[in-house]
Amino acid sequence: MVTANWILTSRRGELRTKVDKFLKGGAERFTKQGFQYVKSDKRKLQATVFAELGGNKATATGRYTPATSGSKRRYLENIIEGGTILPPDNGRRTNLLTPTVHTPKSAINRHGNIKKKAYAKYRADTKRYFYGFPKGQPKTPDNLGLYERMGVKRKAGGSKLRMIFSTGYKDRQIRRLFPARDIAYGYARRRIMFEFNKELKKAERTRRPS
Repeated sequence: MVTANWILTSRRGELRTKVDKFLKGGAERFTKQGFQYVKSDKRKLQATVFAELGGNKATATGRYTPATSGSKRRYLENIIEGGTILPPDNGRRTNLLTPTVHTPKSAINRHGNIKKKAYAKYRADTKRYFYGFPKGQPKTPDNLGLYERMGVKRKAGGSKLRMIFSTGYKDRQIRRLFPARDIAYGYARRRIMFEFNKELKKAERTRRPS
């Protein structure tokens, strides 16, 4: 049982290490913490590594209490399985918030994600930024977002705009980015055989002559 729990713990560590290689800019700490485990004991012989989507964290002894509301780490399922990306499960936003090629670098962290409160900061500056559909443009999802007023006057009047955040879509599809299952199974098979052979050799060394 001790060996099983040790393999489980190291397998979780393997996932947290390997995920950096599959995500551009690496994974954030909160994302890595989503790879958790529940230990086995004398009454429950099954140990499990899992992707925690609610935002909770297992204890140092491998005990886990599911989140009672929300799915703060729901995006982790998309990273592992692909599928449909939805807005955060907090009820404050119904559409996706997506950076564009014109998003200020200061609004993006080193992992390529929008910094917390960055969007609210830019939207609050109504003199320089405009939210909605530009005048004269079709009211389609592609055109809905937060725009920066460039200060260059068009002949027809008004400022030239460029979109710095897109907010027009309620969901989008994503391919699988991180083959977590394959990595975990492969690592477990290698470690189990290694530990089995190690214990077998140990038993042979300590075996009493018959």
